[in-house]
Amino acid sequence: MLFPVRDEGLSSLMDRMPEPVLLLNDERAYVYANPPACELFDLPCDALLGRRIDDFADSAMKPRIDLLWTEFLAKGAQSGPFRLVRLDGVVREVEYTAIAAIDLGSHIAFLRDRTAERNTERQRIESQRLAELALLAGRMGSWIWKSETGQITWNRTLEEIYGMEPSDSAAGYEAFIARIHPEDRESVRQSISQTLRSGSNYQLEYRIVRMDEEVRWIADRGQVLLDELGQRVGLAGVCWDITRTKTMEQEIADRAQELARSNADLQRFAYVASHDLKEPLRNVCAFSQLLARQICGRLDAEELEMLSLITGGAKRMTELIDSLLAYSQVSSNRDVLLVEANAEDLLAQALENLQLSIEQTHTEVEHDPLPTLRCAPLEIVQVLQNLIGNAIKYSGNSPPRIHLSAEHSGNDWVFKVRDNGIGINPRYHNQIFAAFKRLHGQEYSGTGVGLAICKAIVEKHRGSIGVESEDGKGATFHFSVPQ
Repeated sequence: MLFPVRDEGLSSLMDRMPEPVLLLNDERAYVYANPPACELFDLPCDALLGRRIDDFADSAMKPRIDLLWTEFLAKGAQSGPFRLVRLDGVVREVEYTAIAAIDLGSHIAFLRDRTAERNTERQRIESQRLAELALLAGRMGSWIWKSETGQITWNRTLEEIYGMEPSDSAAGYEAFIARIHPEDRESVRQSISQTLRSGSNYQLEYRIVRMDEEVRWIADRGQVLLDELGQRVGLAGVCWDITRTKTMEQEIADRAQELARSNADLQRFAYVASHDLKEPLRNVCAFSQLLARQICGRLDAEELEMLSLITGGAKRMTELIDSLLAYSQVSSNRDVLLVEANAEDLLAQALENLQLSIEQTHTEVEHDPLPTLRCAPLEIVQVLQNLIGNAIKYSGNSPPRIHLSAEHSGNDWVFKVRDNGIGINPRYHNQIFAAFKRLHGQEYSGTGVGLAICKAIVEKHRGSIGVESEDGKGATFHFSVPQ
């Protein structure tokens, strides 16, 4: 029950007021509290009455209460903030206005709970500080431009990036624009105007000329500022120095261009060299065969063997040159045009190319359903043809049995070619994909370039290739192609 107030009209008025109202006596004890005041203190009114201001003051204010109370009585009025610590430990941020001696030994205080507003303000300040720390850590400069006044403000980091002095902000928008490289200035103006018209955000990269005449690259991100009516009144954004990134991009572009020129020169050299080398080799082969036919009756077995070695060596050299040219063409040309192709059609083409070998060796080729993928079709045919051809070549004494499959793995299609051949010792699994690396002598034909070509093609498709095998237990080659 509320403490009685002698003026019933005043008591009734205070009971109906929406904000907390309290009456205190000369001992700073509460003698009246309206319902909103009891709700603020989270106490029944009969439990609140009789308690003193001191009971609800925080530790910082308690030592000052006597002085503040004396000043209050002397001046007749007082207002200010008060951190109200409730008995349950909850803190409320309160603003009070108090009037002394409204009646004999009676003083009135009007309270307003500002907790939500203060928390919101603290969160805003904390967010602002975190944003400032993020900008500082990222070496980002921030700016705000008011389009009506032309006023522009920026932080210290932006001054450092642009090489400006704090006094430059007085010059406004034009001081900011004046630092932009003349070749980029108009496009920046147009982007800013377009952003104001459309209300969209913008992202720019442009050059600036600092006060020391050093040219720097800047990344700029801005968005429209709106007033309380939703009208566009300016822009705000952040900038950061990307000179180092631009320099690295240019170096990479220069190196790529130089590498492209080098690859083109290498390819031309390989073609010319192979043509020039193959011509005398063809002569050696032709004349050795002609010589063999003309004098074969006058040569003994050893001399015929020597002549055969000359012819075989010339043919072998020709094969090596052809393989070198094929490998250089695949490895030097990194561009690949991807189209959709059915892998079963590609396999059929590879098998058609190998038809004679398949028939002569009685090879059986089986496959699971194969997918449609994006690839360079002729190059994937070459991979399949090389892998199946190797399985036929290294089948040993048994008729070749080959099985193909494909399955999902992440974002890739992984193809597997399994055979029942002579197998590969695990210590050679990585070596076999190097150019001209052969594990066998003259018992098996070839130049050792086929798997190197497969590796180059698969890597051009941003995939990988490998093998699982042991001696005498067949081999399973696998390669991946992104979906």
